[in-house]
Amino acid sequence: MWKAENFAIYNVIYSYRGPINLIISHFLAFVNKKMKGSEKKVKKIIIIGSRRRDSQEDLKLVWEQFRLHYEDGDVIISGGCPKGGDRFAEVIAKILGLRESRGELIIHRPNRPPKGSPKWAYTQEFYKRNTLVANEADENTVVIACVSPDRTGGTEDTLRKIKKRIDCKVVLV
Repeated sequence: MWKAENFAIYNVIYSYRGPINLIISHFLAFVNKKMKGSEKKVKKIIIIGSRRRDSQEDLKLVWEQFRLHYEDGDVIISGGCPKGGDRFAEVIAKILGLRESRGELIIHRPNRPPKGSPKWAYTQEFYKRNTLVANEADENTVVIACVSPDRTGGTEDTLRKIKKRIDCKVVLV
């Protein structure tokens, strides 16, 4: 990979204090920026889904779609629910040996309100978590969504937020 640091001119430029320094440093920044654009960008695979879709058959459907899109180095992102698509993301990551500690798996778990809080407090935290998951999406993201038959709930909220932010590939299973 070409980097300005690999060349002796880099050291000369930054030891000289004058107008040419500014011109050359802008040129090198431009070249580095162009070169970075040609690097393979890490793809994010967001796996979400309804808690009502938690069967082995649903896991198999998500796994099949995941295999079509996953390449080494991609990152899995999910919402940390113990059922449905979020659980599938963790199962798939475990199968592949991906870990949160290495940045290969990102799980946005909701904050739990104190015991005895009203139901709306729990709902509010889950919708905040959905926003965090949606904010991870960029143009290089694939979303695999295991949607409920009635198309309501947190999965749909997350999909709406993603579509509002950016145009990325969405696969419904």
